[in-house]
Amino acid sequence: MMGSVWNKSASRARRGRGLRARAALVLACGAVAGSAGGADVTSTFKTGVGSPGLWSDLKYWKNTPAVAVVPNNGNGGYTFDVDLTGALMALDMDVTVDRFTGGLGNTSGQRRTLTATSGMVLGGAYYGLALDAGPATTFAAGATFELSDTILNLSGDLAAAGNVTLTLISGGVLNVGAGTTFTPGSATTNSFRVNDNAGTGVNVAGTLDTVANTSIST
Repeated sequence: MMGSVWNKSASRARRGRGLRARAALVLACGAVAGSAGGADVTSTFKTGVGSPGLWSDLKYWKNTPAVAVVPNNGNGGYTFDVDLTGALMALDMDVTVDRFTGGLGNTSGQRRTLTATSGMVLGGAYYGLALDAGPATTFAAGATFELSDTILNLSGDLAAAGNVTLTLISGGVLNVGAGTTFTPGSATTNSFRVNDNAGTGVNVAGTLDTVANTSIST
């Protein structure tokens, strides 16, 4: 597979041929850390109600403190941190939250947008989405995850506790904003690797800055 290496002085992306999208929900990676506090409400997947769940259906949510609205900033006058670690959830509406943790799918046939104003903790699989990750996004330790028919927009200061491997399949797109920085757990050994199997490519605005000896490569 052909690719590119991004470092402090250059950035480029080559495109490969795509793989067929999986027509199914995806299971969130169980290894991701919990979401950071700061919002009014923390929302998690409610156990014992069946799976997969629909974001728009209140019966699938456990809110702390208990409020009778689905997580979407402004609902009931609240802001939300959402943690879907290990859960099976479909995004069937456009949503904005403070912070998001986990993986996420969508079977509606229409791409839905999840915006996290205070960043995401990424690690898992994502299908049929547009993800605006926001500043201060982090990647789960040793995260290996994939984008299927999903657009991931990264900006600001990114961090990871270990190596990160992102695979783009069947319509997956990675957009990296100008001046985006990546800080690994170890500047000498950790990297952010992108495998472009989608044929849609990796788009970098200007130079993607990295630190020390870390590079971003495909």
